[in-house]
Amino acid sequence: RACRILLRRGADPNLQAIDGATAGIYASYSGYTKIVRLLLKKGFDPNMQTLDGMSALMMASQNGFTEIVQLLLDNGANVNLQAADGFTSLMLASQNGYTGIVNLLLEKGAKVDIQDSNTKTTALIQSSLSGFTDAATLLLIRGANPDLQDKEGATALITASLTGQSDFVKLLLDYGADTNIKC
Repeated sequence: RACRILLRRGADPNLQAIDGATAGIYASYSGYTKIVRLLLKKGFDPNMQTLDGMSALMMASQNGFTEIVQLLLDNGANVNLQAADGFTSLMLASQNGYTGIVNLLLEKGAKVDIQDSNTKTTALIQSSLSGFTDAATLLLIRGANPDLQDKEGATALITASLTGQSDFVKLLLDYGADTNIKC
């Protein structure tokens, strides 16, 4: 209700706090679907980023808010926008196993093999950390390269093996992961 009153009195939906966050970014992070919908109707730019490059879509993807992800995508959110560290919404959804969100992002054109700028990780490597095979299956179906290496030389297969994710290892082998890549 307070948000509606402020907007009615002329509040700027794109006003940024000192850290660059907007009301839309906070609402997306917290799962406040009604507020995100209202802010979008009042002109909220879903591609605004915090100082560390996080966007509303990244926040919603990271926290599993599927309805907000859909709202943001329907209102022009850039599915391949990268944070300052190079992470994307797809990486964030994949590392948390949010398969529905991974699917939505892929349907909207998320690139499966983007690597972040610090560690060179990928969405597939991120999903391998906790063995999220359903998310990985979607990535692999869309052409994710199971042999991409991060900065340390690890692939999703190496990561899954080291963390004891046997179902994930089998999945990667079924998709032709190279067993001879060395770190």
